[in-house]
Amino acid sequence: MTLAHVNLGKIALWAANVAITVFFAVDPTVQVAIIAGSALVLTNVPAIIIAVLNRKAVEKMSINVDGNLKRLLDEKVTAASEHVVTSEKLAHAEGVREGSDAERARDKQ
Repeated sequence: MTLAHVNLGKIALWAANVAITVFFAVDPTVQVAIIAGSALVLTNVPAIIIAVLNRKAVEKMSINVDGNLKRLLDEKVTAASEHVVTSEKLAHAEGVREGSDAERARDKQ
C-alpha cells in the first residue's frame, strides 16, 4: 500500500466522520457519537497534513540521494584509476630496484 492510498483512506475517513458528525448533530440525544466522530476528525487532520509534508520531504531526499550516489561513484572511479597508475609506478620502481640490487650483487662477486 503506497502513501497515496493511505492518504486517500485518511481523507475518506475524515469526510465520513464529518458527515456522521453533521448527521448526528441534528439529533441532540446522540452526543456520544458526536464526541467520538469529532475526535477522529481532529486526529486525522494533522495526520493528513504531516503525510503531505512528509511526501514532499521524501521527494527532495530521493533527489539528493541520487545526486550524492552519482558523485560518490564518480569519485570511486577516479580513485580506482589513480590506484592503477600508482600501482604501475610502484611495480616499475620495484623492478628497477631489483635490477639495481642484482647489479650490485654481481659487482661484489
